[in-house]
Amino acid sequence: GAGAMTYNSQDIITLRLESGSCSVYRGDEWLHAWPLHTTDEEQLFAKVLLCEPMATLSIVELVGCDNTEDDEEAILEEGMEPSAEHFLGTWGYSAGGLSYEYRISRAHCGQLLYEESCPDAMSPCGTRLVFSLLWPVNEAYEGNVIDTDRNRLGAMKFQLQAGNLRSQVRLNPGEEWGENTWAQRIWLTVPAKPQAVHGAPRWPHEWVISRKQCRELLKELRARPNWDRGNTVNTLVSDFVVPKTEGTGLGYALTLNLQSPKEATVAVSHPWDASAEEVLEVVLRNTNEKDNIFIGALSLYQADDGRGPTLQDQLFGDSAFGHVLEHLHERNQRSRCLCCWSVCRATQVVLLLLSIICFCVPLVRWGCLINIDSTRCAMRLNVDANKESIHPQWLWHKEYEDHLDLVQNDGHQFLPNQ
Repeated sequence: GAGAMTYNSQDIITLRLESGSCSVYRGDEWLHAWPLHTTDEEQLFAKVLLCEPMATLSIVELVGCDNTEDDEEAILEEGMEPSAEHFLGTWGYSAGGLSYEYRISRAHCGQLLYEESCPDAMSPCGTRLVFSLLWPVNEAYEGNVIDTDRNRLGAMKFQLQAGNLRSQVRLNPGEEWGENTWAQRIWLTVPAKPQAVHGAPRWPHEWVISRKQCRELLKELRARPNWDRGNTVNTLVSDFVVPKTEGTGLGYALTLNLQSPKEATVAVSHPWDASAEEVLEVVLRNTNEKDNIFIGALSLYQADDGRGPTLQDQLFGDSAFGHVLEHLHERNQRSRCLCCWSVCRATQVVLLLLSIICFCVPLVRWGCLINIDSTRCAMRLNVDANKESIHPQWLWHKEYEDHLDLVQNDGHQFLPNQ
């Protein structure tokens, strides 16, 4: 070909550089090929390790390389299947009761690159980074796995099924693939973006519409000459909501409450192909006049014209609906805390009233003050008005004590202070 690079090994590995691609041969046996973006020996060396790692390799000879950027781009487009896009991202799986994750991205050469930090008790940091360049094989992607010390650890095979990623491991060439490990995509969350009212941010929990406004909307729709009861929520959005809100950057709900935005108390999820009238009727039947309702069709900015948050900003990542649900959860938590605090305050008031009653009943009934354990009752001695003033005297009320003895003996009467 245009050039060759040979490595010292028990088996001779040759790289043939042809029209911007690099083919790997063991003797006359073809092994791999990939688009070539560099002639740097170190980077080529790393690529060969990813394709066919060996115990000891050293570059002996590098001869010529005649490739252009146009060739690289053409080969990159031909070499990467469209389905490869579905493999990109971070994936999580469980094994042995523990959770792990790995990442598949595009390498600078355009191929899929698998990377994972695996547990390793011998490593100072407790983990070891492994990686592999993946090659399309039928409907799957395969590649040899190596670590940062260039040790070959085996091979990995990845295949998409029903939105999940199935991986299998093979330790040695020629062996059967191991058991399936299923991984689910881990979506990176992006904070929900606000709608802006005169430059002030209004967050999703403020994009609400009242029950009264829902009733007025339903009445307005039915009064339209071209409106049909069978129109779906999609039709409501395209024919009514978008024309009323485009260019404003605000959802329909927020345009109705610019002066006094409210906080959501109810969140409504609905199918987009359902009847718009039926959705509004269900909302009206299941809410009250104090409710402030977040409805996707009416709360989101649907025009998607760059004047406000895009539909992608509102529907994916940390979506507007998720933001509202989190707000409702926090609101319910505050309500429960307030309820508990109110119960505690009410209990304190009740106990105070009971203590006052217990103190005052003997005073009213017997005209005396009870002691701390209610066993005796002190009565102030009356002084004759015609006599000279004397120091007040207190006597224990005999009748109270007799009554107390009677109750303790037969148990059929209640103490007067209870």
